[in-house]
Amino acid sequence: MICILSESVCETVTENVISWLRNWGVPHIRINGDDIDCQNGLTTELSANAAPRCRIRGMEFDHSQVKVVWYRKWRYANTVNAASLSPVLGREGPRDLTLLANHLNRELMSVSYFYFYLFRDARWLGNPWRSAPNKLEVLHRASLLGLDIPSTLVTTDPIRLRQFADVHGRVICKPSSDALMLDGEFPFLMTYTSEVTTEDLHSDAWRGGFPSQFQELLDKEYELRIFFLDGIFYTCAIYTQANPLLAIDSRLLDEKNPARAIPYMLPEDICNKLAALCAELGLDTCSIDMVRTRSGRYVFLEVNPVGQFEEQSVHGNFHLERKVAEALVRRLTEHV
Repeated sequence: MICILSESVCETVTENVISWLRNWGVPHIRINGDDIDCQNGLTTELSANAAPRCRIRGMEFDHSQVKVVWYRKWRYANTVNAASLSPVLGREGPRDLTLLANHLNRELMSVSYFYFYLFRDARWLGNPWRSAPNKLEVLHRASLLGLDIPSTLVTTDPIRLRQFADVHGRVICKPSSDALMLDGEFPFLMTYTSEVTTEDLHSDAWRGGFPSQFQELLDKEYELRIFFLDGIFYTCAIYTQANPLLAIDSRLLDEKNPARAIPYMLPEDICNKLAALCAELGLDTCSIDMVRTRSGRYVFLEVNPVGQFEEQSVHGNFHLERKVAEALVRRLTEHV
């Protein structure tokens, strides 16, 4: 049996992969991160001298029958925040809702990792323990393997930032970890990559004190979205520079004027270096972001082991959902 660990029931890429498994008659079970903290979600019973008994959405399943696991994505941490607790607990609740939220998120993480442990003997596609590599470490590893990376500065010193901007001209600021998403009583908020303005560089603007990441602003010709699966790269070129809204951060979607995307053939030496990086990181699947500059540079930006690939699948006509399903069935066959 194949187990699919997904972020939520709304994850359409996961459902597309499952459709192939269903069409082929492959036994499978889907567990969503949402199931951890919903009323009729996951239940496990532990007792002496007995195997754990597991139920998902009211149905019992034998975890020992899971031979292959696809770690698509998961929601087990940072799903609870102070804003979501405030209307539930009211004014009489604890004052420090952030501490309470952190505790609840650690509880969700603890339960989640137990289920990952239950499937430890299965063959995996993707891996929860390698799903969030340190982005600065990955940049350094990529540079050691010969990949071009953007000039990067992590500093608490505004003077050093101004010196960096003097050298590189236009500079961007971006998180060193994952993007922050806040959804509560206020409108949905998310951190995006943004350009550091002249006003930001003024001595009365950013005064430092907290480590922040800055990079040279690349003169992009187009962006490259790359999906890696079992040694093969599927790439699309995204012409984001035609739309000023998307020029700095293409996650600022413009439904009225979407960026043009076409299949793209990466140079062989770039593929070899990316393959070496994935091997170092222990990744058999991931999404990779790169940039092709107007001067001809291929610049590596980051790797996301659980990144989206629906766009490449559609625009590149790669049928990636089917290829993922085939990779899972191949692991199941090899396991037997």
